[in-house]
Amino acid sequence: MLALRPISRIHAQISVVQNLFSRAGQQRRNSWYYKGELVVLSIIFMMTDPIADFLTRIRNTYAVKKEEVCIPYSRVKFELAELMRSLGYLGEVKKIEENKRPCLLLRLKYDSNNRPAIHHLERMSKPGRRVYLKKDALPKILNGYGIAIISTSHGIMTNIEAKKRALGGELICEIY
Repeated sequence: MLALRPISRIHAQISVVQNLFSRAGQQRRNSWYYKGELVVLSIIFMMTDPIADFLTRIRNTYAVKKEEVCIPYSRVKFELAELMRSLGYLGEVKKIEENKRPCLLLRLKYDSNNRPAIHHLERMSKPGRRVYLKKDALPKILNGYGIAIISTSHGIMTNIEAKKRALGGELICEIY
């Protein structure tokens, strides 16, 4: 039940809505009885940066020491997850249906001491500040111990592979 502010607390210059429309409601009897109407809307959330959401869900899952996470599916997220799996940062990547919506089921990797395989996962290019690099300016992460993921015209690949192919592109994230 909604709690409304008592009329006595309303500022003197602000009129109550029922008083404003009293003449317009004369054709309908008992118009004063209908105080208001509750409208329930179904809201569809639009995500401005789905890749940042993907990376954040992985970071949060590692933080609570869970073994798997389900992430809403997209082709780009699937390619990112497959690349991370091939590099040894993720265990298993599957596309499944959950509540009639496709999602990615990612199994995370931990070492023998129960430490996460990913220590640092950071989104570099964001919707408000895109980061594009030429082939000569590709970064070297932790002296070669980490990787950067680059989106090129030939697909999503690591900074090492992009440098071998002499390709530049958008710097998506850094992992180590």
